[in-house]
Amino acid sequence: MSLTGEEAQARRKQQIAAWRERNPDYFKDYAKKHVEELRIYYKEYYREARTDNPEKFILRSREGRHKTKLKVIEVLGGRCANPDCRWLNEDGTVGCNDTRLLEVDHIHGGGRKEVEAIGYHAMMRSIIEFGGQGKYQLLCRCCNHLKRIKNGEHGKGKSACH
Repeated sequence: MSLTGEEAQARRKQQIAAWRERNPDYFKDYAKKHVEELRIYYKEYYREARTDNPEKFILRSREGRHKTKLKVIEVLGGRCANPDCRWLNEDGTVGCNDTRLLEVDHIHGGGRKEVEAIGYHAMMRSIIEFGGQGKYQLLCRCCNHLKRIKNGEHGKGKSACH
């Protein structure tokens, strides 16, 4: 019996999935043994991907950042943490829950320094993995900007209003 191309592809996927179940640590072990080799490979791979098809690369990057942001918003409660937020939601509740307007805020300031030290994506991954830990909160853009003004955190950085 001969398989069609789609059937053969589906069968191969099943075989690979079964192998991965039997060997769950194979890729972790391989990555540990070949760190430098993989770093060089992926650096070249992504450089080529960006130059060969920049639109696709930009779209995937944007989608990935959006998914990460949605996970962070979910971990931090899904709405503006300011009890004085006056945003009225469609369901009649108060406190902005519009994901387009929610921002991660460092409760005690120092966010720019942290991002410069570990990077934006590392910070977001740590929030997803460990939660806010009393260090982060969600604020809508208006509440975040008002907090920055009130606490004198409105230095040379980007402003929500500009």
